[in-house]
Amino acid sequence: MTTLDMPRPAPHLPDAAAPDADGLSHRLDDAARARRRAPLAAAAALAVVGTAALAGPVLAVVVTLLVAPAVVVVHALDRSRRTVTVACPPSPRHERLVALWERHRVAACQAAAWEPAVWEVAPQGVHHAVARRVDGPRHLRADVAVPALASGHRDVAFLPDRLVLREGRRHHVLGLDELEATATVRERAEGGRLGRLTLRVAGRTVTYDLTSVAAARELAAALARVQSEVTGSPWASPTVAL
Repeated sequence: MTTLDMPRPAPHLPDAAAPDADGLSHRLDDAARARRRAPLAAAAALAVVGTAALAGPVLAVVVTLLVAPAVVVVHALDRSRRTVTVACPPSPRHERLVALWERHRVAACQAAAWEPAVWEVAPQGVHHAVARRVDGPRHLRADVAVPALASGHRDVAFLPDRLVLREGRRHHVLGLDELEATATVRERAEGGRLGRLTLRVAGRTVTYDLTSVAAARELAAALARVQSEVTGSPWASPTVAL
């Protein structure tokens, strides 16, 4: 058999989800880095209106009516450039997670406590307030509700088929099969207990303290079920320490 007659090895086909995940993370990074033009447009419009006001109030009103729509258009274009829209497949599993998220969010609002319901635990034990959201991280819009734990520096958001981690202006799109959720109980120095929720995914760890121990356990169990259903493994379960 000559070299030309020998069968050629089949080309390696990369995982179909990998380019999509990389593409989404790059688009989110680009959206986060895009400059806002609306503030500059608003400042220019204000200067034009101020100049027109020197000639009389009537001219100032006319100029305001002319430039205001332009500022609105620039703001809309900013939002479009700084937002990535994704379509997500329907998922009963995701709908259950959204329902749990909403229940916890409503319960925290009704409690009207003097302290946040969730904190992110930063290095040296510093706490940052965290908001429970269902509209995903900044710069991302989906056609389904997207549960997210959002703080100033970091967002963790759960799409039906993947997890989005934002750190500053960098985004990481990761598989839910890599997620590990752990719930533990932490005693407070001033009395009482906190539920500590630890999320580990792709070598990264994010830790949250919740004022409700039950909520931390329930959320860890729900995320473990998500990971179990994604991987098809019946053994995935949250680690819960009393």
